[in-house]
Amino acid sequence: MVGGATVGGAGAGNAGRGSGGRGNAGAAGAAGQCEIGPTPPGAAQCPEACTGGCPTDNVCEIACVGETACEDQDIVCPENYACVVRCIGVDACDTGSVECPPSYPCTLVCDEGNDACGDMDLRCGSGACSIECGAADGPCTGARVRCGAGPCSATCEGDSAPEEMQDCTAACSCTEC
Repeated sequence: MVGGATVGGAGAGNAGRGSGGRGNAGAAGAAGQCEIGPTPPGAAQCPEACTGGCPTDNVCEIACVGETACEDQDIVCPENYACVVRCIGVDACDTGSVECPPSYPCTLVCDEGNDACGDMDLRCGSGACSIECGAADGPCTGARVRCGAGPCSATCEGDSAPEEMQDCTAACSCTEC
């Protein structure tokens, strides 16, 4: 856990979009529609766990920047915020997990190093959920995405991609790399 909460982000901008990938429609996705989720209420002050601040629209950013910055940590996004977790660097978030907010969007950004999100477990809620894998040195090697009921997507550059996208059929739409 990083300061009692983890970084999160909107994620909805990448829902349903992949990098030359294939899409799988989930239960509600078969109809081609995902409902727009509620707006996160936020709070008067940005939570301490939001190490990257709360720059816009009640989005908590959790910054794990640098070699092993959040390695082996279980990051929990604050409940009343959308969440963006940035794992930047070699082993930045290796073997950890991200617990997304129950109802709001969540994005995991993995870049600039081998295993930046290696063997990480992204646990999505019912909001839009995405993982973004950069091109440099396999940042998403071994990562697992556990889709929730909302749109679930992976955007990948180069040959880096999450190892698995679990529960795609439970999501209203699902796009793999």
